[in-house]
Amino acid sequence: MEVRWGGMAGKYMARVSDISLGGCFIDTIGKAETGEHLSFSILTPRGEWLALQGCVVAYDPNVGFSVIYEALTPEQRDAVEILFNSLP
Repeated sequence: MEVRWGGMAGKYMARVSDISLGGCFIDTIGKAETGEHLSFSILTPRGEWLALQGCVVAYDPNVGFSVIYEALTPEQRDAVEILFNSLP
């Protein structure tokens, strides 16, 4: 899935390669610091952008980073669950 994200290093377009109910992994060459709080939006299969907030918990240079979701609303939680359940 496509993702837009922004942090201290700038704004990027990237891909989500793994998603769970607690967080996701963003494939990107953009740099993120462990502990950094950032905003990101995932393009859903219905063509809508799902806006989320998260905290970087692991960073692998030139590969990407893992994010845990922060302060999900019930609607965001439902949307993430739909995304998770739609994966093969």
